Amino acid sequence: MVKIYDDIELIQFPRSNEKITPMLCFDDCIATFCNYINVVYEKAYINALELDFNWCELKGIGKSYNYGTKLEDNLKQYCGIEIKSRKCDDKDKVTQIVECIDNNILVCVEVLGFNCPWDWRYQIVPQGAHYFFINGYDESKCCFNCLDPFYDVINGSISFDDLKNGMQSYDIFQIIEFEEKNQDIKELLNAISSFFDSDQFDKYYIFSQKFKTFDLNKEIENYNSEMELNVDEVENDIPLNYVFKDIIHNRLRFGEYLRRIAERNEKYSASLIEFANKYISFSQKWESTRLMLIKFLIVNRLDRITGNLAEKLELIITEEKDTLNDLLSMLKGQYEENNKLEISKLNEDLEYKFIDISAFFNNEGIASENNDNSADLNDKGEYILCDYFPVNQIINSKNFVFKITEKKKGRNDNVQCNRQKIIVDKDYYDGIQILGCSEWGNYTEELTVVFEDESIEKVMITLNDWIPNYLQSADTNVLIESKKCVKDVDITEEHCNIYGVMCGIKGRKIITCIILPECISMHIFALTMLKNKKEEN
Repeated sequence: MVKIYDDIELIQFPRSNEKITPMLCFDDCIATFCNYINVVYEKAYINALELDFNWCELKGIGKSYNYGTKLEDNLKQYCGIEIKSRKCDDKDKVTQIVECIDNNILVCVEVLGFNCPWDWRYQIVPQGAHYFFINGYDESKCCFNCLDPFYDVINGSISFDDLKNGMQSYDIFQIIEFEEKNQDIKELLNAISSFFDSDQFDKYYIFSQKFKTFDLNKEIENYNSEMELNVDEVENDIPLNYVFKDIIHNRLRFGEYLRRIAERNEKYSASLIEFANKYISFSQKWESTRLMLIKFLIVNRLDRITGNLAEKLELIITEEKDTLNDLLSMLKGQYEENNKLEISKLNEDLEYKFIDISAFFNNEGIASENNDNSADLNDKGEYILCDYFPVNQIINSKNFVFKITEKKKGRNDNVQCNRQKIIVDKDYYDGIQILGCSEWGNYTEELTVVFEDESIEKVMITLNDWIPNYLQSADTNVLIESKKCVKDVDITEEHCNIYGVMCGIKGRKIITCIILPECISMHIFALTMLKNKKEEN
């Protein structure tokens, strides 16, 4: 048995958002190697937000994208590591790897999960490559010894045959001489300035606009108009799905880059950590949009891709642009913290004004077990069992107060959001409480506050899926727990929730109305305006 780098410690790239399944196996290899040679690696992600998107009318949106983070160039410039990629078509694969090991060279291989024995895809899913290290071989057993940071495998074993059949390429990590400079803030400033100078957000906006003319035939690799796509087929056959995953994980990478810079720069630490958390949040918003895309494909609602999804993307991109501008201003010393009202607890100083939104009800999502009416929360005949839902009463729980409209059989009971204009009593308000949920994923959208002088303030609100899922945060305020029902079927054992959401209003002006988000997957059951009675008008 020949073995090298036997004392290497396996390191994983930080899972900043554990609610999103990571695709970070190559990042784990980078983190492991850099930790072993005692160099920082996060600067490899300094331009992770760049989008390499060049639209071609002959291609689909997903086929017009190329991974563009310049990872290898950054590792060379900032970390002193040169990655030399090798294809596997010019020489016997096993011989190539053996020669590297004999020369004390650690090899990072790209192997199909189908041929990787400890990968969950082994002999099941014939797609999807996985990166790990090979650090030894045993000719008598015809196998290689492997180090896999992603799966935390120290002494993995892959046969010569599996490697030959599954290896796509391999990389050699080499240490080179470089001058390490402690210029974190200057480098970050230059990277962000370059991002704006190269009109990166124009590429993102073009990316979102192309969804308005979405063509499924161009997006599916082997599309058959007669086939019925299920979830796995959609994810496997549509390159656009992987574009979204790249964008999602690049937000995680950039967030980690900011977090680690914060550890070394005390003056900027608190602000950088705040921005790092924002980019982790952006990764979740892009993930919700990816799930929305898959949902609309499954239920064959391409009109919602060209409408709702395209508009949601534009909102996310605009929010990211504003955030990056704020980051740039902060780094230049011009950033001022916005004073946000935080309503942390119920107390006698708060006045609650219940807003009657029943005139806007356009969806029935609550019904009895024997549903002989039209209750259908999510276009699939599924709804909330009314036995657990309080009607015609006040909810006072977890610092939330709502008045529930009386529920009548066969009548609508919630607002499916589509920019409805809700008139409120003219007054100064400090915040809004919303009782609601979403379906087909979690959604973060804009609610617009309109003041008497016709100026507006846009507030981002998040409604979680009525069926609890892995994207929800631990501090989600569940106010109503019930059971999911399916029309013409018995009550299911699946739980469902309705949530309380609270947001502050910064403008100190008289409010006349609010405009709900434009997202029909968001449902609102009740709404309360908050006012601080002690504050002088």
